[in-house]
Amino acid sequence: MRTATILRASAALIVSTMLGTAMAGDIRKTPLPDPATSIKQFGYSATQNSSLLNSASSLWAQVPPASWTANTYTLRSKMALALGSTGVDTALANVIINVCKVYARDPQHCVIYTTAVACAESSCGDPSLAPAIQNNIFGLHSGQMSYSSRTEAVKYWITKGYNSTWYTANEGYFYGYCAQTYFCARGVDYSTYFFYSNVVNMPPTSHYCMSEAGSNISGYCPKGYNNSSLAYYRVR
Repeated sequence: MRTATILRASAALIVSTMLGTAMAGDIRKTPLPDPATSIKQFGYSATQNSSLLNSASSLWAQVPPASWTANTYTLRSKMALALGSTGVDTALANVIINVCKVYARDPQHCVIYTTAVACAESSCGDPSLAPAIQNNIFGLHSGQMSYSSRTEAVKYWITKGYNSTWYTANEGYFYGYCAQTYFCARGVDYSTYFFYSNVVNMPPTSHYCMSEAGSNISGYCPKGYNNSSLAYYRVR
């Protein structure tokens, strides 16, 4: 694969600690966190925790009272430049980081791919780019496709899609394990091939993008791959 980068063998076994860690190996064996427990890390009151978990509360878009580590702030800075001169605005970046911290097995991996897909589908979260489908910043074509806010869109994408299937994206690089060998190999960084493919006749593993404007080849999404991959490498 011409775009894959061969890394040192040990790199595949290292998981970044910016937001939290996951076990090396089959990420499927890492249980989902209990949101009622993980939400407590933010330092909100019990009433506020309940509001956060049961709605698209505006608190998701804020840095929580217990704050973050310096590494998390660094990550947010990278998100702001995900496409070079543009990226994820501060409010949306806060939402992505906070939701990943509460709901994801590996918050770091979650932030990286949530950002990459949003940057491919809506220029990093600009709802005006999908005017016919309100706040559908991830370009979904099934399930819920209209949202009251970008926060609701993020929570849906992570809890309904990412946590079910997409958390295994590029697992050979992140966890040193591959359940299959299609766009996956231990120690090889396949960027965003799990969601987008710029290789003719090789659709993305997840079939997330199977068509795009200007391409009449099923599963061939070079624009989506280019934007998502740029965001991926800048944030990772």
